Amino acid sequence: MFTLRKIHTSDAAYPWVEQLWLSSFPRNERRDIEAQRYNIDARANFHCLLAEDDGRTVGFITYWHFGHFCSVEHLATEPAYRNKGYGALILSTLNTQRSTSMPFVLEVEMPTDDLSRRRIAFYERNSFTLWRDCAYQQPPYRIDDKPLPMLLMVRGSLEPKRDFARVRTTIHREVYGAM
Repeated sequence: MFTLRKIHTSDAAYPWVEQLWLSSFPRNERRDIEAQRYNIDARANFHCLLAEDDGRTVGFITYWHFGHFCSVEHLATEPAYRNKGYGALILSTLNTQRSTSMPFVLEVEMPTDDLSRRRIAFYERNSFTLWRDCAYQQPPYRIDDKPLPMLLMVRGSLEPKRDFARVRTTIHREVYGAM
């Protein structure tokens, strides 16, 4: 049976999540370890969910709950389980477990290579829409890093013309401490 469960750093599975997080995302696309641990344990609106299937740990997702929308920060599956449908299962199970139809937003790399285009296509297959015409930059996680050109993808009732500025401001302020 497939499940998603919220975990904290004290959970026995957390070291596995942290290792997968470190190996799946480049340094400029993730915060420092101590800041991540703080968010998981101390920020009520930050959620780290472990994905398990019949006792196997297959992946995780982290997201922020901002009241009017949620923002996915990281989604990863164990390399041995990639391309087996677990990413889609994580997203659909998360959607099913939520008690509201709150929109979800996530950042994606610019479609400049095959991998980034495949990632965008994956999210489109999972009901996300690319806000292609909205210029967006991911603020740096660290002072010595540079902003990254990205695009936003949205699942739910948000509209780019109406909601982009509010979404961008919320993510920049709450996730990155910018603005």
